[in-house]
Amino acid sequence: MNESKSSKVAIFQYANTGNWTELAKAFEATYKTFGKINIVINNAGIAGEGVDIWNDNDEAFEAMSNTIDVNFKGVTFGTRLAIKYLLKNGEEGGCILNTASIAGTVNSPYVPIYSSTKAAVINFTNSVALVSDKVNICIGVICPSFTDTPMMSDSRKFLKDGAFVDMKDVVESYFKFINDPKGLNGVTISPVYTGTILISEKVNTIVEDEKFSKLIDVDKYTEIFNKKFEENVKRMKGN
Repeated sequence: MNESKSSKVAIFQYANTGNWTELAKAFEATYKTFGKINIVINNAGIAGEGVDIWNDNDEAFEAMSNTIDVNFKGVTFGTRLAIKYLLKNGEEGGCILNTASIAGTVNSPYVPIYSSTKAAVINFTNSVALVSDKVNICIGVICPSFTDTPMMSDSRKFLKDGAFVDMKDVVESYFKFINDPKGLNGVTISPVYTGTILISEKVNTIVEDEKFSKLIDVDKYTEIFNKKFEENVKRMKGN
């Protein structure tokens, strides 16, 4: 990628996204090379080959643990590190995109660990989005449907014709957010069929949820959270 450019546009840095130390080094190397970070896409994910909640052998347990580490912990680590570096941009801020899956929006007895990690990514991303724009950071989640990649080779056994979404639609979903991060902050973008990309409404906060608003003191909750949020952001900006 760098050969035809007048200056360096890409670097390679190996990292296990489920390992905080390795991922932090990748962010640090990127920042030192380019001087700033504007966009972070947490895209690493594994299908969880060998994961079977009904299997008690050691291999199944290890596969389950790895799936959780990469698919969910890796996204939380990547988001935490992204915030650290995007805060350095001041008012310019930046954006974060987390890759989940349409599997995270449904109950799946066939891949419960995988779908649960993707559901966690959706909830996590939407929760962060409720406050991230206060510091000029926009965050969204992409939930592709069945995408025509090697990871989905086994799915061909049961998918109907035309079920796969084209990779160009998946890529377009990311660019939709990148081109309008403030307008799409806190939404879920789902390329579900080739040529069809769905965009959700923005999520509500816990204090706007009718069942929770009956259980908590909204003003006190907001006061406590905002104080802690401001203290944490101030500390992070100082690091």
